[in-house]
Amino acid sequence: MKILLQCGLLICLVVAIGFSSSYYLLNCTESLLKESEKLSTDVSNNHWQKAEKQLGSIHKKWEKEEQVLSLLINHQEIDNIELTLGRLESYITNQSKVLSLGEISALQHWLKHIPRKEGLDLANIF
Repeated sequence: MKILLQCGLLICLVVAIGFSSSYYLLNCTESLLKESEKLSTDVSNNHWQKAEKQLGSIHKKWEKEEQVLSLLINHQEIDNIELTLGRLESYITNQSKVLSLGEISALQHWLKHIPRKEGLDLANIF
């Protein structure tokens, strides 16, 4: 009976950790997506200095979140986002509107991909 209770508690703990990590991933990516939308608006309106500041804000937030995300997601996802942010920084510095908007779109794709790939879903479990 004691072993059954311990197993039940362990299963509950694993499920709780799964839901909390899924919730964290969703909140983290939603926050970064909102920031990227602001960046996209600044680039579209040719507000390059505002775009540079917004990108700096995204970098700060990403560096803070990346430490926790590295425990939860595949490192290839992290590398893809960091590579995209690096290219985006170069494009914004050179004021290339088309390339910047393309990279912002790629960044948004990678950010949306994280909760879909890592979330609790029957397809991800089996």
